[in-house]
Amino acid sequence: MKKGFLTSVEGIYKVNIFLSLLLILIGSQGLLYSISDSFVSIIERIPLSSYYFLFFLTIGILVPLYVKLTNLKNDIYSSVLDPYLVLILSQILFEILFVNFIGKGVGVLIGLIFSTLRVVQLFILQSSIKKFKMLKRLTLILIILWIVNIIQIFTNRLLPLIN
Repeated sequence: MKKGFLTSVEGIYKVNIFLSLLLILIGSQGLLYSISDSFVSIIERIPLSSYYFLFFLTIGILVPLYVKLTNLKNDIYSSVLDPYLVLILSQILFEILFVNFIGKGVGVLIGLIFSTLRVVQLFILQSSIKKFKMLKRLTLILIILWIVNIIQIFTNRLLPLIN
């Protein structure tokens, strides 16, 4: 499998450094505070169900982690699931850091950025899977999951921001 920015753990580290610098630069201009405040008011008006997060935690993190742990000796599973899981962990760390420093509304922006990166990543990774039908199905389910998340962010967070 070709190793790129989104398909290798090392590449994910580089993406994280770039995103950190970009968000710090934007944040240093004070732009993230007003965006965060706007999203907070939308989050309060249109809250998501607690089931939403449980569903995404289960399907988006726990299932891939379980598949990874039950296939430790298979390199193709590692080559697909390691970068995916590192990107998930990166998002969690970004959200913890930036939400604590800027405000909970910035989590929407971070969620959109990382969900989009994850969809692109999964499309690339899925194209490299040839024989492993279960892994190919899992990546397809994850692609659908994160596209649904992007649609939810647009409909429940970005559209109300524009209106």
